[in-house]
This record gives sequence, C-alpha cells and structure tokens, in this order.
Amino acid sequence: MYIDEVCNTADLSIEALVEIVELGIVVPLGRDIEDWDFSDPMLCRIIRATRLRRDLDIDYPGVALALVLIDDLDSLRQENTALKRMMERHFKLT
Repeated sequence: MYIDEVCNTADLSIEALVEIVELGIVVPLGRDIEDWDFSDPMLCRIIRATRLRRDLDIDYPGVALALVLIDDLDSLRQENTALKRMMERHFKLT
C-alpha cells in the first residue's frame, strides 16, 4: 500500500505519516518517500498510533513510547503463557 492509500485509509496527513516513519513506529519498504510501501500489519500499526494520539491526546513521540511499552507487555504476556504451559506439563508428568 502506497503513501496516498495509507493516508486516506488512516485519515492521516502526509506530514503525520512522515513523523510516524521518522520516529520508527513503522519502517516502510523503499528509500524515498515516493517509493514507500506499507504492508497490512504496518497499516494496522499506523491506525493504532493515530488512535492512541487521538484518544490519549499525546504527541507522536509519546505514541512511539506507548507502542514500545505495549509491545513489551504483549511479549511478556506471551512468555508468561508459555511458561505456565511448561509448568503445567512438568507437574502433570511428575
């Protein structure tokens, strides 16, 4: 999905999208802005970022931090679930 499609779908200005990319919230394929290409998961992350900005009334640097923390929390939850399963299997076998 190219820049115009992303901006239309996410209801976002090109300037805001450039800021999102500059902050590393998403990393599009392509070197130049004219060549940027965004995958569906990237589009979902952009929409999530714009929602966080709107709902929490924070700037994009704050959104970038919030997304890092959310990603870390998701990762910890997955790890916790896996460890619980391992413990359940271990204690059932012994």
